[in-house]
Amino acid sequence: AGSTQLLALADTSDQHAPWLALLYIAVFSIGTLLAMMLFGLLLSKMRRSSVGSPRLSITLRVATGLLCLVTGTYMILGIAL
Repeated sequence: AGSTQLLALADTSDQHAPWLALLYIAVFSIGTLLAMMLFGLLLSKMRRSSVGSPRLSITLRVATGLLCLVTGTYMILGIAL
């Protein structure tokens, strides 16, 4: 999450009004924060729902791992190609 702000700054270099650049960075930062909070909330809800069921817990872990692998592979192939 730390290096993404540098990408936000790259977009603001051609802005003529400094307040627009600051607004862009603020909106970008708030959106990043909200997305991370939502992701954490969803993960905690999934974890709480699977506490009583070991099978559901394993299924959720495997599904999350596979989703991460697929997303990472897609991103790597998208960058490489």
